[in-house]
Amino acid sequence: MGSMSPFAVGIHVFVSCFSRCGITLSVGAQPFELKSTQKDVFMNTVQHLQHQVEHQVAVDRHRHSSANNQRGTGTEVSLMAPIRALESGNHEEAFRLLKTMGSAPEVVNLRAVCLMRMGQAHEALALMRGLVLQPGCTWMRSPIPISWQINYATSLLMCGLPAGCVDVLDEIDNESLLSVKQIRSTIEAWSKTLPLIARWQWWLGRVAPHQCRFALSFEPGTWIDA
Repeated sequence: MGSMSPFAVGIHVFVSCFSRCGITLSVGAQPFELKSTQKDVFMNTVQHLQHQVEHQVAVDRHRHSSANNQRGTGTEVSLMAPIRALESGNHEEAFRLLKTMGSAPEVVNLRAVCLMRMGQAHEALALMRGLVLQPGCTWMRSPIPISWQINYATSLLMCGLPAGCVDVLDEIDNESLLSVKQIRSTIEAWSKTLPLIARWQWWLGRVAPHQCRFALSFEPGTWIDA
């Protein structure tokens, strides 16, 4: 039956059942009743062809699943080179490689990591906003990987937007993550350097001074959801 669609296979079943039983269908035909022998042949034929349909559907599903798996594996393999470059500190080379890999979400996330590590926080923030936010909205899509949320929070912090950063961390709601601890520690250390009134404004209402700067004690950006 080759690569026939399930619908086409179903039509084939219908026609074959009648032809194998010696029954001819015609428009305007009078009602008929199958003989006992014809009924047996008819039911056996239906069962046989039903198995063929089920087999064809299973084959088609397997082909579709295999194609998806191959595409996924290809993406994972292709990301190994830029990840190795990032791990070795060669951020420019990693970014160059990623620019040739299209716009899959995993690729965009890694490009944002490169930009943060190259000191281009605003460009990274633009990428992360497009990746994690609902279109035309200010809240995050759900579900999304934790690494994306952390990178979004980090890029907000690097752009001097600590209130937005804390909002994202609160949504992650996992204080045991090292990245979350590092970001919160950075904000806490920064808040202690503020003048008294500015400090109270931050603690009471998350109102931060304009164009505030943060000294990161960690390398920004992650692609690991742990």
